[in-house]
Amino acid sequence: MMTDIIIAFESLGHNVFRSFLTTLGIIFGVAAVISMMSISEGAKKELIDQIKLLGLNNVIIDNIAKDDFIDGDISKNLSRGLTTKDSHIISSTLSKSIVISEIYSTVDVTMGTAISKTDIIATNENFLKIKNILLRNGRFFNSDDNLNFKMVCVISDKIANKYFIGEDPIGRSIKIYDQRFNIIGIFRSRSGSDKSTDKIKIASNENAIIIPLNTMIKRHGKSPHEANVDRITVQTQNDDNVFKLSEVIGSILKRIHNDQKDYKIILPRELLSQAQKTQQIFNIVMGTIASISLLVGGIGITNIMLANALERRKEIGLRMAVGATKRSITIQFLSEAGMISLIGGVLGIILGIIMTYAISKYAEWDTSVTFVSIIVSFVVSVSVGLISGFLPARKAANMNPIEALHYE
Repeated sequence: MMTDIIIAFESLGHNVFRSFLTTLGIIFGVAAVISMMSISEGAKKELIDQIKLLGLNNVIIDNIAKDDFIDGDISKNLSRGLTTKDSHIISSTLSKSIVISEIYSTVDVTMGTAISKTDIIATNENFLKIKNILLRNGRFFNSDDNLNFKMVCVISDKIANKYFIGEDPIGRSIKIYDQRFNIIGIFRSRSGSDKSTDKIKIASNENAIIIPLNTMIKRHGKSPHEANVDRITVQTQNDDNVFKLSEVIGSILKRIHNDQKDYKIILPRELLSQAQKTQQIFNIVMGTIASISLLVGGIGITNIMLANALERRKEIGLRMAVGATKRSITIQFLSEAGMISLIGGVLGIILGIIMTYAISKYAEWDTSVTFVSIIVSFVVSVSVGLISGFLPARKAANMNPIEALHYE
């Protein structure tokens, strides 16, 4: 058997250029599988990480704008939409849970001599805890700051680095809504993309400034107890209670809002499960598409091995005449096909990793080369080579030695 494998090696060495051209199909096939699966895996990781940032033990209630109603006459709606009153009732009912309200807006903010469109988040003192956001410097506003309508704010580290170069922003003031706010802290921002699921938008907070909720409400001349809000987030300490918690919240809001669906309840844990299932299907589709190129490479191996069997009929006849068995001839040709796919698989893995790195660097896409994608593409490439070489090997082994010796 070892002799047959050595003969296969020597045969490939006699036609290096043709062997290399045959290998190209496998090389590009393996590279395509690895790079496409890496892109898919990177997209999956990014989306799942973004969903996890929402908090898997959180229940999110988003306000639905009146423009989005499809129930006909809005005047019949007896609900004012999501308000701080909802937040207070939920908080008092679910005393063991943490509840926050949020109001979003985008306004011109004056920082030194610069004026920039900036995202404003008005919320209460538990915002960082629920959102898993870290404080880089200074402090976050507390319940006293919120209750007493203090003109304080916390800015993102990106804003601090952009507008306060070489100086400490803590203690400085900026102008929001034409009013002076003192900077008391800097939070570590997250560079999320604006990717979204079909139920919730997951956005970056790099260009955000956080202010006390009551300060924002007072500016609009509203009561802190009945002001409209964009979002309410409820966090439970027990992950297993999330689904039950959402049902309780749904019952509370249904009663308060007079059975009007001017809000939507979102469970990040449920979104995570859906995203994982969707990405698994996407991975299979991407892998299947990329595997077509491996099939093309296998057809190339079959073609070249059939040509080899025809060209080397005299050699095969001579070997059989001096005692080579059909098994030896089969092993020889299968070894040649296996070596072509093996070499192609190794070179394809290297090319696939290089392509993934290039895509990540120059296209700025998140990619992730997994051990599974390497193993799968390598095993498939070798299998394709052996399967593709089986027909030519059988054809060569079944040659009539007398006819083969007379072949010119």
